Amino acid sequence: MELKELLQKIAQMRKEPQFQTNAFLLPGRLEELLSVPFSQVEVGDHHVAVLAWERRFYRLYYYLSRPDESKGDLRRSLSQHSDAPIVADLVNKPQAIPFSAAILSEIGFRRIETLIRMHLNMDRTMNRPICSEAERAAEPDAREIEELLYQTFNVYVSRLPDRNEIRDLIRYEWIWVIRDGNRIAGLALFKPLPGRQVLLDQLLVRPGFRGRGLGEKLLQTGIARLCAGKQVFLWAHTAVVPFYEKYGFEQEERADCILLFEEEKGRGEN
Repeated sequence: MELKELLQKIAQMRKEPQFQTNAFLLPGRLEELLSVPFSQVEVGDHHVAVLAWERRFYRLYYYLSRPDESKGDLRRSLSQHSDAPIVADLVNKPQAIPFSAAILSEIGFRRIETLIRMHLNMDRTMNRPICSEAERAAEPDAREIEELLYQTFNVYVSRLPDRNEIRDLIRYEWIWVIRDGNRIAGLALFKPLPGRQVLLDQLLVRPGFRGRGLGEKLLQTGIARLCAGKQVFLWAHTAVVPFYEKYGFEQEERADCILLFEEEKGRGEN
């Protein structure tokens, strides 16, 4: 189906009173997703499923005009793609997520994590000296940084950069590290966004170095060096929300519920 036809179908579906979606994509963004090799579109009478390829799995963007009638069709469509995992995000106000999550659960999805969006309140930022241990990452660090990220974080939950992206971030000094001899003990990875916004994308400390305040040092130094006059935000795992609150971050009324499609569960529900 051509992009124009797809957009027309989605526009028609939106008129249905029970319409549900996890995709709020502008036409240009939808076209971009579909241009990625291996991305696919499944279209039924009452559903559209965009399976966007992300190196190791598909990310599902769905449109349901009549959820009760289309859940089974969508489940069967997804079951045909057993070549790679399928992940779906529900980004909304926390109180609105359970309804959509229940629909995906009936299709065969299981919740694996919920992230909370937080922003930095500069008025509450603790004024501390920049840590002399923290330094800008160097180009030779790219491989070790990539390995650390993929060892530490769940790729379904964290949208991790590849090595080329890491090199670009290093080049523009958006990654800061603390070293222990010749290896990296911890790192903070920031990303610049439009509108003078900065995303604290990843903050990690190797297991053997935790409890020494390295995360605090990386956080404080990165914000001081990179974020003056900018809006800083992050998506935090629920378990670490208190840590970020300690350093001036505040929760927003926005969460990201991440779910994984379980093919066997989907097949078992008719």
